[in-house]
Amino acid sequence: MEFVIVDFPDRREVLVDGVAYGHNQEPTGQPRILQVSEGMHRFRLRGPDNYVPLWQTRDVSDTDVNAPLHVRFDKKA
Repeated sequence: MEFVIVDFPDRREVLVDGVAYGHNQEPTGQPRILQVSEGMHRFRLRGPDNYVPLWQTRDVSDTDVNAPLHVRFDKKA
């Protein structure tokens, strides 16, 4: 199992390969660590398309719960 944090300033549902994997943040605003299988995955946020990039394909491997992969999305200005 691999570990990912999806960085975005707002709480959003995260889609991994088109499947809902939960939110990027806890209701308190703390980052949430998502668990995914090893390999290539496509990440996207559900909700308004007010961020860039709209999706990212990343190779997820060699992560640890204490050193997750960060996938960052930025709000559009």
